[in-house]
Amino acid sequence: MKKVWLFLLGMVVLVTAMGCELTGSSDLPEVELNPKNLLYYEESDYTYGSSEVFLWFATPEEFGATGYTVQYSQTGADDTFVNFDGGSGILETGTQTDASGYGVTIPDDEGWFRLAITGGEFDGEVSNKVFATKCTIVADISWSLDYSMANTGIMFPNVGCGLVATFTVVDSEDTQIDDCLTYQWYRVDPNNWEQEELIVGETTESYTTTSQDRGKQILIKATGTPTGFPGGFCQVYTDWVVE
Repeated sequence: MKKVWLFLLGMVVLVTAMGCELTGSSDLPEVELNPKNLLYYEESDYTYGSSEVFLWFATPEEFGATGYTVQYSQTGADDTFVNFDGGSGILETGTQTDASGYGVTIPDDEGWFRLAITGGEFDGEVSNKVFATKCTIVADISWSLDYSMANTGIMFPNVGCGLVATFTVVDSEDTQIDDCLTYQWYRVDPNNWEQEELIVGETTESYTTTSQDRGKQILIKATGTPTGFPGGFCQVYTDWVVE
């Protein structure tokens, strides 16, 4: 499975470089690392003998916190979240201020995760919440996202740049599983990842940005079909906003 170290590095660069107005784009919003763009759910698959969902986040050190505690809810209602037991106790970063993610086994077929923040400016607050599903078939998903000029002739992050995503699912024998995913593109508020807007009609692996995307990150979700990759999932954000 493909991890998102480059994505996380890109987000740190994004929020650091864009803590002020974007160069040449004074009408675009400022982007700042905050609780609502802290937690990222990358994928759900079934490898190494267990079904896991992969959660990533800016490290406590980067966020100015002393630590996080993973919390879980089956329904997602704010008053139903409890500290998540990862199998050997409550899952928390503790003194690991450089921790950046976990692979966890979701206890239900689907549920919600968030982080409780300890220390720093946002002490006592919680992150954005993410919805996750449990993969029920032994399979591994990997991905890539190409936003080179070769797609449309326009360089990112400018309107008109093209995005081409590739997702590959293989079974326990490393044989590719075909026709097991559906796709949907979204535009997302870079300061609040809970604010997603479905882009109507964009259901293939490629997308060309438009003026409606200015100031937004672009997201593609690849969802497993009930028969080919049940409960499987992967999503990829751009680590830049459209200008």
